[in-house]
Amino acid sequence: ACLPSSSRSGSRWSGSSAAGAKPIDPDRQRMEIYNALNCSTMVLEMKSGEADIVLDPKITTIYTSFNTQYEKSAISRNDVWHQIIVHHEGRHSKESILRSFFNTLNNEDFYPVAYREYRTNDSFLVRLCPKALVKLFDQNLVITINSKESLKLTVKLGIAKYESGQIHSVTKLDQVVNDRFLNEDNRYGSSHVLNLENLSQHPDLSEIVFYFGNHHHLELLSNSILKIRGIQKINSIRLSNNGLTLLTGLHILKSLKIISLDFSNNLLKHPALFRPLRDWSSVSELLIADNPMVDVPDIASILRQYFPSLTKVDDYVYGQRVNHSKRLSGWKNCLEEEVELQDTNVKITQRDLHKFDANILNKYKSQVNRWHQIIVYHDGLYTKEEILNVLYQMMDNVDFCPCYYKVYSKQDEFLLLDSLEAIQILIKYRLVLRMSNSKELVSCIANINVGEYRKGHVNIENRFSAIIDDHYFDRVLDLNDAFEKYAYQKYFAFNIASPRSLGKVLGVAGRKLNSMCLGIRLRNNKIRNLQAFSYLAWFSRLYSIDLRNNEIKTINDLQGMAQPNKIKEVWFDNNPFCNNVLNSYEYVSKIRVHFPLVERIDGVKMMFDNSNFIMHQNFIAIDQTYPFVAAFIKHFFTIYDSFQRDKLYDLYDTDSLFSMTCHLTHNKMDTVNKERMNAYMARSRNILKFSNFEQGRQTIVVGAKPIMNIFQAFPQTEHDRYSFRIDCPMFKPTCVLITVHGIFKECATSLLNEDFLLGFTRTFFIRPIGKGNGLFEKAIEYKIFNEQLHMYSPTGMQKQKAFAINDSETENNEVVVEKSSSRDDRENIIIVFAELTKLNRNWSMRCLEESGWNLKVALNIFLRLYEDDKIPEDGFKYS
Repeated sequence: ACLPSSSRSGSRWSGSSAAGAKPIDPDRQRMEIYNALNCSTMVLEMKSGEADIVLDPKITTIYTSFNTQYEKSAISRNDVWHQIIVHHEGRHSKESILRSFFNTLNNEDFYPVAYREYRTNDSFLVRLCPKALVKLFDQNLVITINSKESLKLTVKLGIAKYESGQIHSVTKLDQVVNDRFLNEDNRYGSSHVLNLENLSQHPDLSEIVFYFGNHHHLELLSNSILKIRGIQKINSIRLSNNGLTLLTGLHILKSLKIISLDFSNNLLKHPALFRPLRDWSSVSELLIADNPMVDVPDIASILRQYFPSLTKVDDYVYGQRVNHSKRLSGWKNCLEEEVELQDTNVKITQRDLHKFDANILNKYKSQVNRWHQIIVYHDGLYTKEEILNVLYQMMDNVDFCPCYYKVYSKQDEFLLLDSLEAIQILIKYRLVLRMSNSKELVSCIANINVGEYRKGHVNIENRFSAIIDDHYFDRVLDLNDAFEKYAYQKYFAFNIASPRSLGKVLGVAGRKLNSMCLGIRLRNNKIRNLQAFSYLAWFSRLYSIDLRNNEIKTINDLQGMAQPNKIKEVWFDNNPFCNNVLNSYEYVSKIRVHFPLVERIDGVKMMFDNSNFIMHQNFIAIDQTYPFVAAFIKHFFTIYDSFQRDKLYDLYDTDSLFSMTCHLTHNKMDTVNKERMNAYMARSRNILKFSNFEQGRQTIVVGAKPIMNIFQAFPQTEHDRYSFRIDCPMFKPTCVLITVHGIFKECATSLLNEDFLLGFTRTFFIRPIGKGNGLFEKAIEYKIFNEQLHMYSPTGMQKQKAFAINDSETENNEVVVEKSSSRDDRENIIIVFAELTKLNRNWSMRCLEESGWNLKVALNIFLRLYEDDKIPEDGFKYS
């Protein structure tokens, strides 16, 4: 509520006020990508009525995280606007971005103007804020959002001139506050009330951002209040719903005779924040409901220390008999009743541990629905979040859901329902918490059986069910960021990273949703393992799981996944174990142990079905790209690495072109390898090294047959398929462009030689030439019209990783049988070959016998015979 609501189409760029300015449709703003390097003039029309701001990139100086050497004079100018562009890649909202800026610049003047939202970046203007800009430059133009992610900034100093009539922060706020005062009779119904509730949402502030949790903004508001003519007749000020986190800027209002102050629905955490307003003698009523500080015990007495005339705090009236059943937490609108605590006969403290009989707890194990109380003595040194984080680490494998959490100045208290295992763990650690940051020890005590569960208390099962209802839509259970949302709540908190808690969530969800749920999202939840994922057996049609940005450290932590499962899509980006694998093959193969049917990993589609070979693409046009590219790459390189390289002839057009370049190093090479490289260098078409352009024309090979002659002249090779990086930047009905990067080796020609590693990049330009015939009459026939081959000396890292996958692993992904002598093996090969080719048994055996029972070679023989029309119609099964 403290920041302007996100209005994607409420503001616009306009060209109506300046000649040559380019207008942008407001309804398309969020759909467009704003070019930070755009050099065209643009006019920013202010919908709040001020004069337009003309942005002229030609007069600006651009700074990024790579260029932070600024001129102080440029930052200090008060006659220009500066533009800040935030590169968020569409992952963060306007509200979270602004909140990060104000948290970073909490003690500086900073007033964003004309905030505009786009698909991958947002922009706004600032002026008269040199200290804030210097701080951003000192941070290398990077801000931290959500305490873990960094966003890069682009700053354009002096992008527009400040002119008379344009928006000004002080003037604008004075105008809005005075408007609220002048219209109080017909708008708010009281001539003595200054209603500044939710002030940042005032329509006249649509082009400037005020965040009253900032000290300077709050002080500016106080000054605007004092400027009101006739302010002396006001006796009540409403400041509710303004995101207040502190009150230091309001001290200058103590001269006013204010009777009532309304601070409800803000972010005030502790009554000590009222210290700057101490001795405001006229104040007799405070409204503070729906602030975090209402959890502080005896808050009414603490507040009276600051306001001596205080008679009422919300519904509490000093001097009246207090209804003890209405606790402080009753000021919050909650559905659950408080637990009336009873005296306990079992109080476990550190002093009692040496004589404590553990069997005492056993008698309570049979008594269900019992509340137990934990008291943590922190002496005001640690927050609720810090205490719970330590407890969550200790209770990782037991039921632990703190309920009715209360914050006191020296201690915190909460209740557990039946969780005796958690209490036993506390006793195991001697009732001591070792705080994460300071390593100091904090003591606690446990009070057993302080109350019996009854209807109206927190029902844990119902709470989990309500969470499922809140987060299930469009057949997806979206539990992203559930840790931050539920780990620190007052009435019911739980740690979704705990296997026990996550198991309960998934168990409840599985019983409720079953076959209806197709996807589960669990990003940003600090999950360390998948022990709870056995509950996914309830989800009979689950297709996708998203576990990005968690804390899974090793591949073994994936154990626990329900088996068998039908998961087709998984996401593990930004988990520690992703960086602990040698290559993509190892990464994919280990994931497939737990997700055997997976087809996409981290958004990347598997290149071959039932393989651990994936395509790493930069540009993929449409989904049809994958099967086409997979088939082409597999076919081309299988034949190229065989002894029948001339079979590639039919892939090339009669007028196709081929050229190659080389960048091979000769340092410290033996004579044999020098000769190998020279054979390639002789055909290299490096124009920079030609003495005349005639050499360039001579190195272009034209025609399928000359190209085959070149290929036949090259030594026998073997390509490392698992080194391939494959791009398909263009996939159209008229043409396809495929680029393959990888490593291959020239096979040694004798025992005295070694295999020779080389890196390569091959680019194929492919076009359709017509439809096939017979069996392939519905298929489109393609030819290679142009190929470019570049060869280079691989790096040390490439050599280390090359051919890291041994032959036994490769055999799992390719159907290759070398000269099998077993009758059963040959029978299996015949069946497979006949199914692939649709040939009858006799013709299948002829092809296989001709190939020496090598399935790959037999397939090439079949294709050759079929294209030459040498297989009769009765050679097929279904002729």
